Amino acid sequence: MVDILHDPRRFSIRYSGSSNLNYDGTNINSDYNSHVQRLHRAILSQPTT
Repeated sequence: MVDILHDPRRFSIRYSGSSNLNYDGTNINSDYNSHVQRLHRAILSQPTT
């Protein structure tokens, strides 16, 4: 799970929880980064109004 914080000019994606990603408080499975990168690209590809 992530939180997406945004304003009219920018956004950020912050980790808020997971299961099966072996997060130990410092490290997380590299799949997380891949998922977040895809989400980031998907958000950027949306038309702006």
